[in-house]
Amino acid sequence: MKHSFFISHYSGDKDVAELIARTLRRISLNQLNPWFSSDTTEVGGLRPGDMWFTEIIGRLSESKAIIIILTPYSIEKHWLYFESGVAEALKNCSIIPVCVGIRREDIFPPLGLYQCYQLSDYRSLKEFIGKVLARFQISFDEEMAKPVLEVMLKELLAKSFDDIHANQKKEPDFTQMLGEIKEHFDRRYIDLIEKLNSNVISDNKPLTQITIPSTTFTLTLNIKFPKYQSTQYIEVRQEDSVGDVLDPIFFLISSFISPFTYLEKWVIRNSKTEMFLIIGDIQNLVTAKDIFSSSTEWDVLAIEKPFCVTEPLLLLSYE
Repeated sequence: MKHSFFISHYSGDKDVAELIARTLRRISLNQLNPWFSSDTTEVGGLRPGDMWFTEIIGRLSESKAIIIILTPYSIEKHWLYFESGVAEALKNCSIIPVCVGIRREDIFPPLGLYQCYQLSDYRSLKEFIGKVLARFQISFDEEMAKPVLEVMLKELLAKSFDDIHANQKKEPDFTQMLGEIKEHFDRRYIDLIEKLNSNVISDNKPLTQITIPSTTFTLTLNIKFPKYQSTQYIEVRQEDSVGDVLDPIFFLISSFISPFTYLEKWVIRNSKTEMFLIIGDIQNLVTAKDIFSSSTEWDVLAIEKPFCVTEPLLLLSYE
């Protein structure tokens, strides 16, 4: 039996939608059949003669889940909010936002009120895939899925959004439509927000400024290797140790650095204070939240020789 569900995306993020759909089909052994409008496979997407609006609404109405792809390209695209509003009106449809190339903290209500997954580290990606499979009562075999997820993660991390302003195209003006959808969400969720954070809301505070308590935060990383420069984001949990943070950072640079070489071949540095994180065998004993926060950025740097506190640190040039 095949289970159909909907992937909401901006046309400029077609490659991300294809990657998510391909991975879910493979891991579920084709039990999942994601549908998205720009799918170019023989059996997917909009077909010649389709009335696109009718087809999209029809596909949404049949879905038990909608994955909303949020990127620097799509975060302000009105159509995603329209599709999520339609899904919210359904009786039995899960709304699952995912972040690619942006921080979770940059997603405001209404979508910011849903559990969102940061698809930039293995743990968050694994949880996202597991939740989607569980939604359709499909077992998740991590041992079998891990190689597939690692390939997916490397492809996601390779995506660049540096050309965002050059590539964005003018779209129809849905301002009025978006306002109506937002008003619907505001009415629907205002009671929930008051219960979660009763001291936050005031008559003068707009909904987009409301903060919801979270057990996770996003850490911004500026990778500055001689052959690889990129800004990436990883998810950090309140209970994580520093070692739990260093592991996904290593995955980001694993094509250039051997395992177990922190302070020997690479190091991280606070972008603002330029203080290096010097930590050895106790990295699994120090709580990550005591070192990192969502308001700080960290540089990931290659070094020429093992770090020594009595000598200056020699960084490999990335210019």
